[in-house]
Amino acid sequence: MTLGQSSAFSHAGKVTLGWNRINILDLTIEKMIYGGAGIGRLPAGDKGRGKAAFVSFTVPGEKVRASVEETKPGFVRATAEEIVEPSARRIEPSST
Repeated sequence: MTLGQSSAFSHAGKVTLGWNRINILDLTIEKMIYGGAGIGRLPAGDKGRGKAAFVSFTVPGEKVRASVEETKPGFVRATAEEIVEPSARRIEPSST
């Protein structure tokens, strides 16, 4: 599944709709939040706006593939496994 597809969920190559069964998310990071994590959104469901996904070490504008570490009623915490498309704001560390 690629980021260009309409569904943001993939699990072993299959679209998955249950929150608790999702292991991998394809997200676009919208903004930074307090504490330094980036925030992306899962697609909206029948109850309204999608859950927030907090992903550490990401920058606004990046497309990332992240694995879910913790699921709560209103959000998930995830770890970036791959930066699919880096943001223009990302700065590579110097090699001094």
